[in-house]
Amino acid sequence: MDQPPIESESQAYYQAPQSVTPPFAHYQAGLQARRSGVNPAIWAVGGALGVLLLLAAGYYVMNYTRDEFRTLNRFPVEEFMADYERVLGSRFKANVVVDAELGGTMSEGRLYSFREESTQKNLAVVVPPDQNQMMFVKGQTYTAELEVGKGGIIYARRFQKK
Repeated sequence: MDQPPIESESQAYYQAPQSVTPPFAHYQAGLQARRSGVNPAIWAVGGALGVLLLLAAGYYVMNYTRDEFRTLNRFPVEEFMADYERVLGSRFKANVVVDAELGGTMSEGRLYSFREESTQKNLAVVVPPDQNQMMFVKGQTYTAELEVGKGGIIYARRFQKK
């Protein structure tokens, strides 16, 4: 190794480096994406299941929370038949099928015979004048809000055709 002749004392202590290595030379230049190891098909299946779950939740919300009668208990037909006073003044929901019109007037209320769907027992129900817009035809099925009144008379408060 030949060194250049020393020209002054300040240059005697300085020697030019042979090669300079940058401090981060052993790192790769730039960022490279690392593969996670998860197959893209698994992501696709997971995404599809997520979409199906959201659709099922939307279907549930739209069909079951919109039900006007969801807060009412089912009409206890057997309990009513045994002793109506135990359910006096209570409101219930019932799935009923129109059986026959028994009479009455539009101004005072109409009396109908409805067959309760689950027990197939007939119930005489008074449909008040404020429900006159409902035209009942034998065999039609409704969900009804029923209230047990004085003397065991069943009054219909509202109907929804099924």
